[in-house]
Amino acid sequence: MAAVEFSEVVRRRRMIRHYSSRPLDPEIIERVIANALRAPSAGFAQGWAFLALTDAADRARFWPFVPDRVAGTPTMQEAPLVVVALASKDAYLDHYAQPGAPWPDRSEAHWAAPYWFVDTGMAALAKLPDRGTPPGRRGGRAPRAVGPAPLALAPAWLAGSGPNRPKGA
Repeated sequence: MAAVEFSEVVRRRRMIRHYSSRPLDPEIIERVIANALRAPSAGFAQGWAFLALTDAADRARFWPFVPDRVAGTPTMQEAPLVVVALASKDAYLDHYAQPGAPWPDRSEAHWAAPYWFVDTGMAALAKLPDRGTPPGRRGGRAPRAVGPAPLALAPAWLAGSGPNRPKGA
């Protein structure tokens, strides 16, 4: 595959709202997750995790937790993969409280922004496949270089992540 400039990848990127329910090759799923895990993070804290829901029953149990998204784009439920991005505030607070680190008190006041969410969001964006248009896509113009991952992505919070956790989560 020929090299493609990043600006061209961004220019050709399209929002996907309709999916094929055809299962994905496990290698594609591995590549999607591996791309996300390679993303940079503040201090290399890497306070994220990704939960890949490939089983139809698991995905069906997931959708009631994002009712607004389902109401707005009901065909999203056809996606053969849902990746739930999980952010851990404690991973960052612990990392920066280690001996020799700047903030042993673990106070959130030191953070200008909640980087546990910022970094997790950036890692989620890094999940783009590294080649071709994914097989889950149907209809519309397909990007020619790198396309969006054939999945629905949902943010979530790790258990015990404190006051930034949304109600009911």
